Amino acid sequence: GKFRVTEQGEMINQNFGYIDRAERTMDIYTAAILAEKLSDRKTPTPEYRAMMKKLSDISCEAYRRVVRFDERFVPYFRSATPEVELANLNIGSR
Repeated sequence: GKFRVTEQGEMINQNFGYIDRAERTMDIYTAAILAEKLSDRKTPTPEYRAMMKKLSDISCEAYRRVVRFDERFVPYFRSATPEVELANLNIGSR
């Protein structure tokens, strides 16, 4: 199999910029790969997949009803979230 890691620019130095951190990061990657490779996973049954699809559809519709159609949502969101402050943060590379 293949293993691919995508790191944001600022994380490359944090995770690989010093020998001890790079070794620890590689230890974590190695442990994760081995744990996944050595784990026996059951293939989900068609019934399980159908139930997960149903739950996903129901929860997505409920979420959209609140976010798109409940007039109380936006005022609540604005009062509960520091959106103005978050919008002014210079975070991430995008």
